[in-house]
Amino acid sequence: FKEAYSPFASKTHDNIQEAYKILGVDANSDMKDIKKAYRKLVKDNHPDIITGRGLGEDEIQKATIRLQEINSAYELIKKQKN
Repeated sequence: FKEAYSPFASKTHDNIQEAYKILGVDANSDMKDIKKAYRKLVKDNHPDIITGRGLGEDEIQKATIRLQEINSAYELIKKQKN
């Protein structure tokens, strides 16, 4: 199930640049800045927040997919940085 939403699921670490792009950070950013960007994106794209704003099911679905991308990007960057 998770793999269906992850743009990185069936690909190798070649996607690290895409991960940085998704989070809106530079490859030279430190983990503190990356984590800050990640948390902001999660807050802005969390399905529960979208639901609370009264947006429709389509927007909630898009937010769910976007959140999966954000989470996958963050995990990939964490793995690469450590």
